[in-house]
Amino acid sequence: MPEIAIKWFEKGLSAPGRSEEEQHGLRYDLATAYEAAGEPDRALQLYRDIYRVNARFRDVKDRVQGLQAAKN
Repeated sequence: MPEIAIKWFEKGLSAPGRSEEEQHGLRYDLATAYEAAGEPDRALQLYRDIYRVNARFRDVKDRVQGLQAAKN
C-alpha cells in the first residue's frame, strides 16, 4: 500500500527536529514508495536530492542510475 506509506513519509518529512540523516532516510523511503506506486519521476527527483548531498547514502547512486536508464 504505497499510497499510505507516501502519506506517512511526507508527514515525517514535515515534522520539525529531524537530523540530516533522518531526512535522507525519510526521503529515500518516500522515493521507494513512489517507485512502488508507479511514479518513477517523483522517486528519481527524491533520489537525486539525496545524491547531491550524500552520494554514499544506501544504494542511492544505483537507484538514480537505474531510474535514469529506464527513462532512456
